[in-house]
Amino acid sequence: MKYEVVYISQSGNTEKLAHGIADCLPHRDTYFTDLSCEDITGMADVYLLGFGMKKEAIPLKIMEVLEELEGKTILFFVTASITPTEEHIKEIERRLEPFMPTVCDYKGLYLCSGQVSEATIQNLRTLLEQDPENEQIKEAYSVCNKTIGHPNQEDIANACDFVKEKLDIN
Repeated sequence: MKYEVVYISQSGNTEKLAHGIADCLPHRDTYFTDLSCEDITGMADVYLLGFGMKKEAIPLKIMEVLEELEGKTILFFVTASITPTEEHIKEIERRLEPFMPTVCDYKGLYLCSGQVSEATIQNLRTLLEQDPENEQIKEAYSVCNKTIGHPNQEDIANACDFVKEKLDIN
């Protein structure tokens, strides 16, 4: 079985997760592809596709890759500036559905927090100082602070467990 870990990462969060996932797969049977500078090999049986959710949109590069994966096994790993829930996973899957190949073996989606940029946190801190009673800003600041340090080693270990379980790898 050949695997290809394919990702696109703007902030480094998804790249960190991609490396962790690749490390838990058989090394000689695993290709590693950064979509920001290369195309998929097309030689794998299983494609593990990673991206960060920005403004609730699926990245164009991921949509394009999915067009090439007819008949393949597909699993996603996603980072987002949220505390992941089952509802978030279902919403992302709903957004991916129109781009999925007609024939594929879809294995699931792993979602974990990805750290929000320091600039964003600082902007929220400034807004909160200017308007300390604004509940929306308080909530956004709280959510962003919870993402600091993610994905962490626990997130990576959970992603590896997810991948191994879904793909039946010992």
